[in-house]
Amino acid sequence: MDFGAYRLEALLEEGRLGHAYRAVRHECLGSFERPFLVKLLRRGLTQSTPFLRTLIESVGRASALSHSTVVTVEELGEIEDQYFLASEYIAGTSLAYVCAAAKSYQAPFPVLQTALIGAQVAAALDQAQELSDPLAHGHLTPWNILLSPDGEVLVTDFGLADAVVRLPRNMLTPTPRDLRYLAPEQSSAPLVSGPADLYSLGLILYELLAACHPYAFAPDVAVAEQVSRGVPRPIGDVVDVPADLSALLGRLLVVDPMKRLGSAREVYEELCALLDRSELPRADPTLRQIVWELRGQQATDTVSAATGAATADVRSGTVAHPAAEKPSIPVVAQTIVPKPAGNTKRVLVVDDSRTIQQAFRITYALQDVELLTASRGEEGLKLASQQRPHLIFVDHDLRFGLSGYDVLESIKGDPRLTYIPVVLCFSGAQGVDTDRAAKANARVAKPFETQEILDLTAKLLKS
Repeated sequence: MDFGAYRLEALLEEGRLGHAYRAVRHECLGSFERPFLVKLLRRGLTQSTPFLRTLIESVGRASALSHSTVVTVEELGEIEDQYFLASEYIAGTSLAYVCAAAKSYQAPFPVLQTALIGAQVAAALDQAQELSDPLAHGHLTPWNILLSPDGEVLVTDFGLADAVVRLPRNMLTPTPRDLRYLAPEQSSAPLVSGPADLYSLGLILYELLAACHPYAFAPDVAVAEQVSRGVPRPIGDVVDVPADLSALLGRLLVVDPMKRLGSAREVYEELCALLDRSELPRADPTLRQIVWELRGQQATDTVSAATGAATADVRSGTVAHPAAEKPSIPVVAQTIVPKPAGNTKRVLVVDDSRTIQQAFRITYALQDVELLTASRGEEGLKLASQQRPHLIFVDHDLRFGLSGYDVLESIKGDPRLTYIPVVLCFSGAQGVDTDRAAKANARVAKPFETQEILDLTAKLLKS
């Protein structure tokens, strides 16, 4: 579809402010065509004079940003009463899609890569605050943080929130997704400020590390109220992260903005110090691998089917890449061990799927459970003998070495271990040897639900 100097090629997203398209300019010749992201603003919004006036002013201020982590608006124009914004098109993925993948795979995002993303976003916020006319983002969410195909972190939509707060509240009602990333002070009144940006950044980093938003289980209408009344459970109580990172998130997620961490520069410096201690390169190849993985057709289909996540969150088409270029699924699934506490029970999971191992980690994240994992049957038997777990889950179809049936029979045939309950896990698409499976205390089909595993654990440990 032609739109002035642009040819709109693909609809990417339908948002509160308007429709976003991937586009190219007509006047570009041949292979020199450069893609743009063109957002057509809703006509009802641009009829508001305060909104339009502030939009022009704020976008003009944001255009002064020249930081490598900021995507700025290159053109704000009007064609036949249709206002639009045009900016560089990033052929990567939004952080929202990464969060959806982490949740789908039940796999927390790696600590160091989370710190790297946080440092780059903090650098963008700091750059905006250092302008001669300081600028806050005002509406920082995973949807406007992008990962490029090269693993670069970029922040979009600077300057838009200033205009949005000028609208009457009945003209642009916040969606549940918007409410989940507001600072407490924003829930009662429209506000664009640096401290609010820092709170939003804290929520985003928390969600990456825990593979779950801290208020994910609150009804949509109660989210803002929950945020205004208290702070999330400390991240260190949910997953095992460095103490200084847990402390940093605690200072970001303070309800009172006057007591919140002072500036984006402080956040940037603290995260850089964490990265320096880890010796992780600034240009980390893992982020690039994650982007390519999520852009691949297989990952897109898996996440869409599992979560119902809209591919509109992805700022590119879903391009399949040769298998040789793609890391194994999922790159996102790095090992983060849940933090045991209190009267801890030991549970052993013998499964050669990292995805299943991570699913168990998330399942037990808030339980008094120490999780032991093994990828081979021989390794599982060794751990069972040495650690004497209270409960064992074993996949019946281990690909290498002893099968799950062999592990089951060995445990039940050993007088020292026969008392340990064993759950045989199997895929619904695969047949089960009922005679050999009869020795198991229970069976569970994959993929399983978190509550199903928790109920089964409680039942078997009690008995």
